[in-house]
Amino acid sequence: MKGLHVELEQKLIVKDKDLAGKDVEIAKLKRCLRESQEALEAEKQKGESLEIDLMAEKDNYDEVQVTMEPLINSLDWLQNYGVAHIGNSILNSTELDRAVVALIVTSRAAGHRTGYVECAAHVETALAQ
Repeated sequence: MKGLHVELEQKLIVKDKDLAGKDVEIAKLKRCLRESQEALEAEKQKGESLEIDLMAEKDNYDEVQVTMEPLINSLDWLQNYGVAHIGNSILNSTELDRAVVALIVTSRAAGHRTGYVECAAHVETALAQ
């Protein structure tokens, strides 16, 4: 009976050691699970933060697009029509017409005077001989 008792105690000791080993293994697994959960939570928060940043950047991009659209249209109009329109407006203005007419009249008068003076000089030299 004593041998059976000793054998049972040894089995109990072995089982206690196995149980203690399993407790250590369970504690390691729980720690590993907790670390994994914490890492997953950190990744989730990082993803949410990146998503918020992405939405803010999309909003900024949309605002820039709304601002740039009229500017691009104005630039296209200016390049395709604006310069020619401004040039035509200047060339067709009545102020320019008056200035050109005044310039022509003045230049004709100056030309006539110069021609008269030159002609008179020729006449004088011809008569002086």
